[in-house]
Amino acid sequence: MQWRRRWIIKAFLAAAIILLSADYFFFQSSGYPPPHLRIRGLFSPARDVMPGTLALIINGALSPQKNHARYWNNTSLVYATFKAWGFERIAVLQSDGISPAPDRRERSFMGMFGTGDLLDSPLDLDGDHIDDITGDATLVSLERSLSDLGRIMKPGSRLALYFTDHGQLRLDGWKIRGVAMLWNGGELRGSELDRLLQKYIPESCWVAVIATQCHAKLFLDEITRPKTLLIASGRPLWIWSTQDYSVFPYHFCGAILGRDPATGAALPEGPSGNLREAVRAASARDHAPEWPIAWTIGDGSSIPNPF
Repeated sequence: MQWRRRWIIKAFLAAAIILLSADYFFFQSSGYPPPHLRIRGLFSPARDVMPGTLALIINGALSPQKNHARYWNNTSLVYATFKAWGFERIAVLQSDGISPAPDRRERSFMGMFGTGDLLDSPLDLDGDHIDDITGDATLVSLERSLSDLGRIMKPGSRLALYFTDHGQLRLDGWKIRGVAMLWNGGELRGSELDRLLQKYIPESCWVAVIATQCHAKLFLDEITRPKTLLIASGRPLWIWSTQDYSVFPYHFCGAILGRDPATGAALPEGPSGNLREAVRAASARDHAPEWPIAWTIGDGSSIPNPF
């Protein structure tokens, strides 16, 4: 009995040492501002504005304890990348919106458990000293945003939705579904997003949904709206991350820019011409076991630029 107790204690200490070492060597944060905002000229020269292109970026974040700093970094990187790419209008739903209350932890242990001081996320996403947050990441704000965007869309307009946050599984009868978590414990099912898109976005317009939370493929499997491009960062289960970024969004934005977001180094293949090319290029560089995938609902031969 004594030897068994000693073995358990030794195993616990060994596991603790391994976890602490892994966190120290592989999950250290580079702090604020994140790497992509420190590189001069990473997002320039900006390309010409593409008329009729709109984007809605959603950082669900869930709660201050679960809101990892990398979610803000992902949001900032995607926002600056889409802006430099020429998107005409970009709206952002970020955790608690413009509230001055703390909404995230300073860092996360092993990229999973929030640690450090509670902080209020910056409202300026690209370092130009202009606040970029449109509202909070709740279901009410999401529906209002899609309604507002739908009203200004014309035939030929294109809408890109990008999600970064926690994804969880739910058992519905005998079926397992993936849900995207929203602020303050809210949940969004793929079927609910499908309903909102079909209700508010004109049938003539293409939509791209880029889901970079865990279980993204299951979440997007419930989208049935025609003229929709679907991009899941991971299948069938988790996505992977560093302390600074989720892995796929990092490579995805790098592919669009044609440059490494953390170093500014030019990529040999150059910038991607559209979202599908960016997924292929990002997948080639994404060595984490998450297997990104893109597919379309409807006639994929008529997908407009830049989808």
